[in-house]
Amino acid sequence: MVAAVPNRNFEQMLNSVGESGERRGSLVEHVAAFFGRLRTVPNFRPLCNKKGSPNAIFRSSRPDLIGQDDLEVFNETCIQSIIDFRSKKEYLASDGNHLLDQEYHLYHVKFPKGRNYRHDERVEVERVSCVDNVENIQSNRRHYLINFFTLNYIWEVFNRAPWYVRLYSLFYMLIDLVCGTGHKHFVRLFARTILNSTGIIGQYKDMIEFSQRSICAALKLMSVKSNLPALLNCAHGKDRTGIVSALVLSCLGKSPDYIAAEYALSHDGLATVKHRMHKEVVEQFHMSEEFITAKAETMHQLFDYIKERYGSVEGYLEYIGFGSTEQQRLRSHLMHEVVPLSPDQSGDVDLSFAFDPSNRGSDSDPDSASD
Repeated sequence: MVAAVPNRNFEQMLNSVGESGERRGSLVEHVAAFFGRLRTVPNFRPLCNKKGSPNAIFRSSRPDLIGQDDLEVFNETCIQSIIDFRSKKEYLASDGNHLLDQEYHLYHVKFPKGRNYRHDERVEVERVSCVDNVENIQSNRRHYLINFFTLNYIWEVFNRAPWYVRLYSLFYMLIDLVCGTGHKHFVRLFARTILNSTGIIGQYKDMIEFSQRSICAALKLMSVKSNLPALLNCAHGKDRTGIVSALVLSCLGKSPDYIAAEYALSHDGLATVKHRMHKEVVEQFHMSEEFITAKAETMHQLFDYIKERYGSVEGYLEYIGFGSTEQQRLRSHLMHEVVPLSPDQSGDVDLSFAFDPSNRGSDSDPDSASD
């Protein structure tokens, strides 16, 4: 049974992180204690918390490989929701024992079709029914899958290539289909011809532009108090997780220097799995070495881009559908200010579709099809 409040050791460490200064040295000192706490979940650390409250947000690499001993430590955090920036297909294809499937109900987020979210619009989710032991889960904890690389994202990158590369790509797609290699050869072609030339900052800018519904859905889920404490993760907890984490910290008033320093902590957090990252990113998809780095300057460049394109982070969040009231609500959960809620703002997750028995057998993946 999960404790009603976080373990005292975790609570003390969280408070120390919340009180730490803006300097990177102070941040590293307080967060370093977390890196070794979960040996099988690299890059695990707190992102933010509200002192004197169990509300907190953590971040990590994929928790699919969590061991039994680490599961007990993980449960001390009393994490109520996992906000996972992978599609259902990517999640189900990942290796590991997936012990958390025995602890959390698994859902994937259904985006609005053909548009961004509206301000105060609820997030619709659908239960993933192809997971064993769903009926035996005793808690109400939730694991949300949010696809970052939708058809819209892929289409935009595809159209950036010269016509002959697009033609070649159809041949590579056929090879992947026949050989059952996923999208390996297809992605390799675009990595060599498009992605590597723009680098990691180019990919981050693409996510800011073409993954707006994914980012907005995550922020809306975090603004629902019942989803806290929450864990943010993707494959390595660096890129997709790093961007959303940066936006959360900015919403909470942290400086760009602090946010960039926090992002760069993934360099140390992923040190134990650097070989695995190289294999999964560089060797498998032929991405350049830059894509497995986590440098503060990358996050500074991204914030400069957001400011130039949207005026401010707040302006960007408003644009993608995470309005000022929702931003205030997120701050109220994680800071000391109190924002009253109107009766129709008490929740922002629509689970009615997920619990409809007629939908329990569906294995479709509208995450990508919605584009």
